[in-house]
Amino acid sequence: MNFPHTRTTVTADRTGLIPGQSITLTAVVSAVAPATGIPAGTMTLRDGVSTLATTTLDAAGVGSFTIGSLASGPHNLTVSYDGSVPLVASSAVVRVLVSAPVSLPAIGVPRSRGVDTHYYPVCGATPQGVERILSFVRSHTRHEVRAFAWDARTQSYTELPDELPTAGLREDTGIFLATREAWALDPSGVPNVSPYDLTLRPGWNFIGIPALMDGASLVTAHPLSEFTLFDQANVPVTAGNRLVAMSAAYRWNGTSYESAAQFELGVGYWIENTSSPAQTLTLRRVNTLTGGVPVLSVRETTSGIASTPPAPPSAASPPKPKGCGSGGVGLVLALSGLVLARRRVLAWGRRA
Repeated sequence: MNFPHTRTTVTADRTGLIPGQSITLTAVVSAVAPATGIPAGTMTLRDGVSTLATTTLDAAGVGSFTIGSLASGPHNLTVSYDGSVPLVASSAVVRVLVSAPVSLPAIGVPRSRGVDTHYYPVCGATPQGVERILSFVRSHTRHEVRAFAWDARTQSYTELPDELPTAGLREDTGIFLATREAWALDPSGVPNVSPYDLTLRPGWNFIGIPALMDGASLVTAHPLSEFTLFDQANVPVTAGNRLVAMSAAYRWNGTSYESAAQFELGVGYWIENTSSPAQTLTLRRVNTLTGGVPVLSVRETTSGIASTPPAPPSAASPPKPKGCGSGGVGLVLALSGLVLARRRVLAWGRRA
């Protein structure tokens, strides 16, 4: 947990690892009002109660650790800021899983026929699944295959494989894929472990759920009620601000958007962060908190706002050879005149 005067946050370059694979953790320590300045001093990395390493914060209050090998199984890696007068210590935890790759069912991607271009929303689900998507795109011309990710920081599309979102391409990154040949995405690879956090930046987010292990069980579909929404201070969203927290989840069915009751592995979904004032939110796959503190599920925090997710990239319809397409520029369609239809289906027609 975070203590008074400082806050520690930690990110990992991967949370699903194969045996023998290294992991890099980056931690940032910041002062919490009324404290000021950039914290200085040392940080300690622990795996449970075992100390793995220590490091010194740089001038920006950042410290990093690279661990060469962890034993198979789940690990709670705790990064602790040791404190420096007058600042008090704080810590943060990241949960990782070391596991052999698992076999997952393939996801069929419908192919475009004739002059129509049909986009299918996918996500890699595992690091290996992400690489297979990139390999498939790289091995074809833009006339045959095109793929776009959404950069939530800039609220715009990036065209793969040459342009990546600001946060990179992750197991939970949504991707619009169009192909003129039949293809099945194989998401098999190294799974992640619950609890798992999905980051929702202000505005629209195009995300998916990775392969997750619950104990010894692999879970590939998750009802939205399994997720809890947290604000940037890691506090569960309460009834007082739930209506401005986030939209429902939407999935593109090939011709229009429809609301989704669950996240299915390998599929991309849209969720809008409508927080006011704008802040980054976290969707965490946790049903209850220790001590039975009541929290709100995604279903309970639906805003009901008739806002429309971005359409598939219009400038890429149909795919064109290099030199003829417009790339990643001007890909977002105007959203005016569109409303939420009955049965929560959003009226976007097929792009020809």
